[in-house]
Amino acid sequence: MQQNKTQAQVAVAAGVNRSTVVQLEQGNGGNLLSLIQVLRTLDQLFIFQQLTVRTEPSPLALAKLAQQQRQRATPKKQPADSPKKSDW
Repeated sequence: MQQNKTQAQVAVAAGVNRSTVVQLEQGNGGNLLSLIQVLRTLDQLFIFQQLTVRTEPSPLALAKLAQQQRQRATPKKQPADSPKKSDW
């Protein structure tokens, strides 16, 4: 609609029948290949970027990674009755 193309123009550019374009607009049918051809013609393929699968580590894998990380060594504590050494 924003590109001011008729259904016939889109159909010819995409290599599909006009009835296929009508079906896709109405959500009544068509196949994935036709949809991709029409979207490519309209420069709207970015719509499929929302369908990408993002792999994230499972909670178990995250727990294993946390166990494998090195922990900081705690400094030795001085006994309370020993005198503190001066830095002078």
